[in-house]
Amino acid sequence: MLAQPEPVRLWVGWLVFVNLLVPLLFIDKAEAWASMIAFAVSAVIMTILYEQFGYARILGLAHLLVWPFLLYWLSQRWWGIELPLMRLWIAVLFVSNSISLAIDAIDVARFFLKV
Repeated sequence: MLAQPEPVRLWVGWLVFVNLLVPLLFIDKAEAWASMIAFAVSAVIMTILYEQFGYARILGLAHLLVWPFLLYWLSQRWWGIELPLMRLWIAVLFVSNSISLAIDAIDVARFFLKV
């Protein structure tokens, strides 16, 4: 990870912040736990993929397998969230993870197409 270009390191740091650290502000809410658990599950899958393939584009599969379910679930709960700061966090998480999923989809496709 340290060998990655600065923008990649910043992006990964942002994802950790949004998915794992900010939810600590809402630790008593199911949405926060869902985000942290989804992040942990993705990390476990990514570790398994890394052991099999090394640092390769296939690692994005970890997000593709978990985050769509998180985003769908959060979207279903959106209108029931009363805390404005929590709604802001979920909106930022939704945008950030969606961007990451788009990048991951391209990376995984390129891995399988060998391009």
